[in-house]
Amino acid sequence: MSPHPGKRFASILTVLMCLAALSAQAHLENKNVLTARNVLILNSYHYGYSQSDIVVSTIFQRMQRETPPIDIHVEYMDTKRYSDERSIQRFQNFLLGKYTHQTFDLIIAADDYAFGFMRALQKEIWQGIPVVFCGVNHYDPSMLEGVSNYTGVVEKSDIEGNIRLIQKFHPEAHELYIINDNSLTGKSVRAGEGKIIENMLSDWTIHYFEGDRMDLDSLLSALAQVPESAVVIYQAWLRDKSGRTYKHKDVLPLIAAHSAAPVYGFSDVYMGFGIVGGNLVSGVSQGNITADMALRILRGESPSGIPVQTDCECAVRFDDRQLKRFGISEKLLPPGSMIVGKPVPFLEKHRSVIWTSLIVVVIQTILIVFLLLNRMWRQKIEDALKTEHRLLASLMDNMPDFIYFKDKESRFIRNNRAHLALFRLNRQEDTLGKTNFDFFAREFAQETLEDERRIIETGQPIIDKIEDISHMKGAPTWVTTTKVPVIDESGQVTTIIGISRDITDRILASEQIKASLDEKEVLLKEIHHRVKNNLQVISSLLNLQSSYINDPDTLNIFRESQNRVRSMALIHENLYKSRDISRLDLDDYLKTLILGLNRSYQDTNGHIEFDLHVEDIPLNVDKAVPCGLIINELVSNCLKYAFPKNKKDARISIDLSMQDDHVIVCVRDNGKGMPENFNWDEADSLGLKLVRILATRQLDGEIQYSGKNGTLFRISFPIHAEPDKKSG
Repeated sequence: MSPHPGKRFASILTVLMCLAALSAQAHLENKNVLTARNVLILNSYHYGYSQSDIVVSTIFQRMQRETPPIDIHVEYMDTKRYSDERSIQRFQNFLLGKYTHQTFDLIIAADDYAFGFMRALQKEIWQGIPVVFCGVNHYDPSMLEGVSNYTGVVEKSDIEGNIRLIQKFHPEAHELYIINDNSLTGKSVRAGEGKIIENMLSDWTIHYFEGDRMDLDSLLSALAQVPESAVVIYQAWLRDKSGRTYKHKDVLPLIAAHSAAPVYGFSDVYMGFGIVGGNLVSGVSQGNITADMALRILRGESPSGIPVQTDCECAVRFDDRQLKRFGISEKLLPPGSMIVGKPVPFLEKHRSVIWTSLIVVVIQTILIVFLLLNRMWRQKIEDALKTEHRLLASLMDNMPDFIYFKDKESRFIRNNRAHLALFRLNRQEDTLGKTNFDFFAREFAQETLEDERRIIETGQPIIDKIEDISHMKGAPTWVTTTKVPVIDESGQVTTIIGISRDITDRILASEQIKASLDEKEVLLKEIHHRVKNNLQVISSLLNLQSSYINDPDTLNIFRESQNRVRSMALIHENLYKSRDISRLDLDDYLKTLILGLNRSYQDTNGHIEFDLHVEDIPLNVDKAVPCGLIINELVSNCLKYAFPKNKKDARISIDLSMQDDHVIVCVRDNGKGMPENFNWDEADSLGLKLVRILATRQLDGEIQYSGKNGTLFRISFPIHAEPDKKSG
């Protein structure tokens, strides 16, 4: 049986409606799916600047809740510190280089600098990418003329509402002080909010404390003069005329402390740092609205279809401490106001704690034995630590050396008793936070500062550096200083430990010894000079006496004696002229000695060549005198007996060298040599006897002789041997 036509139509209609519903649901689901998820947040300021950090953090957290999470890049322009054209250009080049191969689906411009940067340079960097801005002060629709794909949230303070609250809270006040700086934010606030305030308080006297005219110290000094009946508004103090930058959490407490008048500010990040409160701009609210706009665009909506939001909800908050400080009744506050820091009634505040405590009591009953044992163990450790601390403190304070600790800024954080006494101080507190510039001359303090910076940079200690701190006591004062770094687990230098020891007595004693040695050296040189003069007198007397002698043998004896005296005189003359009187310049001495001998015997021989090879040997005077006499005798014998008259190629070689702590003296000639039956040990010549006595007894040496192919004498004696005791 075929179905009824009406039922067939109804069935078809039902199917069509189901298909339409499914299509609409699919369309809605697709509309809620993120079509893109690559986002850049361009922050005008630096990480740690609370106002922008709260907004960026809220945006970040909101977007990270999406599934899958959105890939977010954050770049900081740091314009609170660097806002000149060169810095902006460098930042632009940095972005171009870093993101050459990176494409973004959306850019969030946080605060005025980033907003202006994107409007001016978007065509050069990321043309056509949607932009959502936030935190922009004094927005005007004309700012978006000529640009597309823009929307955002305007940061607008409720100036009128806050001024009405101020008038309500302080009806007797007719004087207003506005604190503002010379940053872009400060200038825009002055141009916008300042005009509104001036119009609303036309019968008030308004003063401006401006950062382009004042530094922080001048501001605090000026605030101290503000009367109690006045009102202070903090708009911004992020940079002063000196160029130094500040955080509101650091500067606001100082402003509140120095001002006898109430301080107001219009951002919720200022709460808890000294402002009274009011209708405050909320960074969390801005962040949520901005994130919602961004997500709508990422899901496919056009920025042109999302209007710029110029009215952002303010948070009505007040600081309980400031309300009480300036006698502002809670009855005057707007309905729904939040009072921060207000004490909560005990039962209401601790209701959950009371119930939790009942549970904890049961648990504590079970754990009490363990806790008692643990306490005993901890007490034992604490006692050991206290004992160790006392021992270390006692060691430091009883050490005569100067012991001190410094932080990374070279400021004192601990000094022992001896170091405090050096500064004529008794209390540790008198040195805390101070540097060497507070106690020493600038040159010395600068030198120690550079040393300590080098320790912090390299982690390398300075060991036993001698330093002059004479200016501390007036009298000469010298110390030897060792400075070592204390390095934490991350490898960073956190502290410098310095130990200085007074070595003034040692330095003065050393200088006295040096002066005494210099004096003795002068005296010894004078002695050598006088001995040389006396020996020269003896030589002159022998020369004078020889002029009366006609017997050649006798004359020869006088000449040999004169040469021996002269060889000794040359040694003393050489030592007198030497810089080091403990050592003899053998090369110069032997050249002079041989020159004199050659002249003395020119009448007995022709031209003779001398080969002189002398090493640098540390020979003292006790060794030099007998060594010189030996060479004098051997060379004299060569000149007298070795060569026939007018022999060609006559040569005498003298070598002085060191071998295994022994001095080797070799005198060789290429003359006719000794007779075959010559016995060196039995030779009765005075000169050879003198050589034998000087070499074996006085120098404790050995003699080797050869009479072939000329004559060779080789004398070896220890350089460090004691003077001969047998000859006495």
